[in-house]
Amino acid sequence: MKIALCTIATGKDPIYFESVKRYLPYNREYFMNGRDVDFLLFTDQSEAIDGVQSHPYQGILWPYSPMLKNNVIGEHFDQFNLWDQYDYIYFIDADFAIGDYYDFFQHEFVMINVSWGEELGGGGFYGGKSSIFRELYETYREEIATICNNKLSVPLHLDEFYLGLFRKSHSEHIHMISMDDEHTLFFYDSEDLDTRIKAEGRRKLFMFPQKTRGRANTVTITHPNWKQESVINLKEGYLFIVYHHDIGHLLKITDRYYRILWLKHPSSREILDVETNTIICN
Repeated sequence: MKIALCTIATGKDPIYFESVKRYLPYNREYFMNGRDVDFLLFTDQSEAIDGVQSHPYQGILWPYSPMLKNNVIGEHFDQFNLWDQYDYIYFIDADFAIGDYYDFFQHEFVMINVSWGEELGGGGFYGGKSSIFRELYETYREEIATICNNKLSVPLHLDEFYLGLFRKSHSEHIHMISMDDEHTLFFYDSEDLDTRIKAEGRRKLFMFPQKTRGRANTVTITHPNWKQESVINLKEGYLFIVYHHDIGHLLKITDRYYRILWLKHPSSREILDVETNTIICN
């Protein structure tokens, strides 16, 4: 049985590439578990990771706009005629980890149930038989290509939206695993994971980090109408409001002030003060 485990880690902020290295020992022990697994990493980083096949990929605004991950993987498999080389294909987020033994391969295809939307498929980890993963890719390939080629606005949860559609149309093939407190270790990404695991008393199937101050420049942004945890990335020129799920491109005015070009509200005229982390409406 030949298996592919795929993930994506791009961007000038290396947090997700570093996450791949951090969680590799867990994925190697509990997912790979001595099986014949190729770990395929699509990245713009040049550093090699032992045991991981790196493939060049230039992404934008990772992770807060959809990477259309199935197209990234599917196009690679098309180009190098890889579909028939693998019996099973899985995708795992760069900062997602398998934390305990589980026979994922007893099912044709697995997805995770998430708490943030019944219509979404749960994109942190999913996969199964190569033929079904290929069908997932090919079902929406042309539609996604049309969105990209015409430079249309991409909804935030586009990947998981398509997973949700596929989940409904292929329910007879898909086994759902609950990503709840019983099955998932939710931890802050600044914690020592081994220490946290010991404190829990037992391992859990999934391990999922939550952001802490300092990760990807997480700050609290003050707006005249709200105050929210946010991410500022001046290197890549974006501002992400975590709970509003809105992203804005940053256009530099001075070292202190940046014009915000919101994805959801393009007509808004607002300025970010990066010294005080406040938004000025004008």
